[in-house]
Amino acid sequence: RSPSRERRRCQQRRALLLGPRKHMSHPSATRPERALLAALKTDNPDIDEYPERYLRWVAARLARALESDETGQFADRVRAVCFNLPKPHNHERRRALCNRTAPPSSICGLRGDSWASSDRRGGR
Repeated sequence: RSPSRERRRCQQRRALLLGPRKHMSHPSATRPERALLAALKTDNPDIDEYPERYLRWVAARLARALESDETGQFADRVRAVCFNLPKPHNHERRRALCNRTAPPSSICGLRGDSWASSDRRGGR
């Protein structure tokens, strides 16, 4: 991918997290839930397997898990998950989260290098 395309995607995700109500997918969901829902949907090849209602439920569970994370950095953690979850090398994590084979707490515990691809981790 080109850097400009990646930058545009990052701006779109940021707009979903911080933008006006017109970008929100469900009016009763909180802003972090809507941002996490967008992260679950973005570039998800398995999107047709999950109904919208189910993905909203997964996003709500993930938001609650991030909120109960004891680091006290809720907004930063939501942004990190929204940025990293749609990446192609994290597809299996997203699939496990959606299939309920991995609890939301497993995503909450990921920091820095844990999100990186194996190629990028090897280069550090």
